[in-house]
Amino acid sequence: MLDLRHLQQTTTTGHPHPWPVLHELNETFKVGALPADDGSGLVLWPAPGLLRSEKEAALRYARDNLEALLHDLDLEHLPRQVWLAVPVNAPSKGGRPRILPDCPECGGKLLVQGTARQGHCLNRQAVCAKCGRHSRWVETPDGKIYQAKKGRRGSGARDCG
Repeated sequence: MLDLRHLQQTTTTGHPHPWPVLHELNETFKVGALPADDGSGLVLWPAPGLLRSEKEAALRYARDNLEALLHDLDLEHLPRQVWLAVPVNAPSKGGRPRILPDCPECGGKLLVQGTARQGHCLNRQAVCAKCGRHSRWVETPDGKIYQAKKGRRGSGARDCG
């Protein structure tokens, strides 16, 4: 989790907090917020060990207060979308862990940014937490994971049709 407490201290008690939504996310929900690397919106970074329901509550709070949150961060120019950063090894809805290999460039951990279904396979878009490199992976129903081929969008390393 990003520790933003040192940025959020007020010198005078009894006055409203200068960044109320950011403060609420960080203190109550234990979630940090940063702009996405590509400028497409905000990414929420939950503290380790938070329950799925707690993460979803933080996401709802951020979406409900998105204008104020962007104002708190002085990022009014960003598109109006927000999502959670999901560690790759976090359990999916089916209970099976989503584990991707390490980044092929630097060996850092990959974070899943999005998932789409193509036939019976899952296409996962990931970003390296260390170098920021984006990559695409295909997960087959039997749990095997392959790096997606370069080329047209949606094409995978295996024929999933």
